[in-house]
Amino acid sequence: VLRRQTITTSRSFSEMTDKLQYLKASVASFASGCANKLRAQGSAAGTVTVFMCSNFFRKDLPQYFNTKSCDFPVHTADTVEIVQAALRLTEEMFRPGIMYKKTGVILSDIVSGTVQQNIFDPVPNRDARQELSRTLDTLNRRYGLKTVRLAVEGGQAEPWRARCDNRSHNYLTNIDE
Repeated sequence: VLRRQTITTSRSFSEMTDKLQYLKASVASFASGCANKLRAQGSAAGTVTVFMCSNFFRKDLPQYFNTKSCDFPVHTADTVEIVQAALRLTEEMFRPGIMYKKTGVILSDIVSGTVQQNIFDPVPNRDARQELSRTLDTLNRRYGLKTVRLAVEGGQAEPWRARCDNRSHNYLTNIDE
């Protein structure tokens, strides 16, 4: 099995936004998706990177692009830990008055197998949190992707979510279409 060296999730929004809550919801959703992919390949990440940018095609609006990274003290695949770090980076990068068009999350410094523990680990209940992440994965596999998610990820009708109005039908794979 080929293991990924980095895992990235990013999307352009259906509507530009200047609201921090929408940016945080998109970043949380993307970070959660990256963590899910990370656990699916049996790996852990040492670094999370978040980026956000405005619409570079709109020259009439202020332009902005920024990226920030955070190293974990212990490599992790814990959804909550990864999302918390990504949200902290989002708050640091946010600039009021900018109309944002895209955000993304990148997990890197990926290792597989046993992770070296740290005696000064800031997460005291790491084993219980790993079990929580595995339980989320099991429920989402059984009942559908994103059935169970963190509240900060928002709902399905968020204005930052990508629209699929012009997507082709899946006649061969979806009986309802």
